Amino acid sequence: MIIGSIKEFSKKETRTALTPDVAKTLSSLGHTILLEKDIGKNSLFSNKQYLSSNVIFKDKNEIYKKSDILLQITPPPNNLINTLNSKQILISDFSNFNFSNISTPATFIRLEKVPRTSIAQSIDILSSQHTIRGYSASIYALYKSSRIAPQLFTASTSIPQSKALIIGASITGLQAASTLKRNGVDVTIADIDNKKEELAKSVGANFINSKNIPQHLDNKNFIITTVSRLSSPNILHLDILKKLTSHPIIIDTTPNNIDIQKNTLSTPYFFFHRNLYFERLFPSSATNLFANNMLNLITTITSNNHINLSQDYIKPMLFKVS
Repeated sequence: MIIGSIKEFSKKETRTALTPDVAKTLSSLGHTILLEKDIGKNSLFSNKQYLSSNVIFKDKNEIYKKSDILLQITPPPNNLINTLNSKQILISDFSNFNFSNISTPATFIRLEKVPRTSIAQSIDILSSQHTIRGYSASIYALYKSSRIAPQLFTASTSIPQSKALIIGASITGLQAASTLKRNGVDVTIADIDNKKEELAKSVGANFINSKNIPQHLDNKNFIITTVSRLSSPNILHLDILKKLTSHPIIIDTTPNNIDIQKNTLSTPYFFFHRNLYFERLFPSSATNLFANNMLNLITTITSNNHINLSQDYIKPMLFKVS
């Protein structure tokens, strides 16, 4: 099989679909790897590393013409996608992608549609990338804070322990909670599902139901939201946040959580920052996890120079333009 990937088109994207190590493994399995030069620059992987992994550098148009399987973090422009033929497969995260202007007969594997089952865990980019997202969001929150996180005693005084509220017991939320906990923060996780209490306790966090969020905001130094949508009573409104006295660091990792339009806002009441791709702050680690997901996926769907898409957990991810 010929497997190809090109540089991501978004200037904000720091991740890469393939690492040199994964490219080398795929090459050892008999695949030919075509990559665009400087593909790993933003992830700190050099051309020399790729060349030593038996990668062949080609122009992006040639890569999209010759490859049987194409791997991308996010989809390339429509005009490039529409050059694909019926025998080619494009694998990417198509979240929020508009297929209305796509006419190619190629097959798409939508990584955002991976089933959340144990059998599909090795190809689950959502789990791997959201793990990095949660870690990154919490590290960013600690970095922006004017105070240290753990309780500290000195000969002259003591510094109280910081407190955090994580909204959503998602993979992102649990990783953020775990990271803050390891840094000495007293962490509480809020979720609408009371069954998530066990998960909260597994990372050393307290648990409250999301319906009780407003009464738990005021004494928090960190507030991190990690769910895609909250029911109306649980959305954090600006008028509520303006009443806070602890001047918290508020981090939003997904849209629709907080009704602040700006992505960064510093007020006398709080510091707010929204980033939907916190994983991009740690591109080497995020790329390593993504690339290994792709290695597992390719070894699942390829055998003896043939592609097999009949696996039950692959079928929900398949898409063709009708």
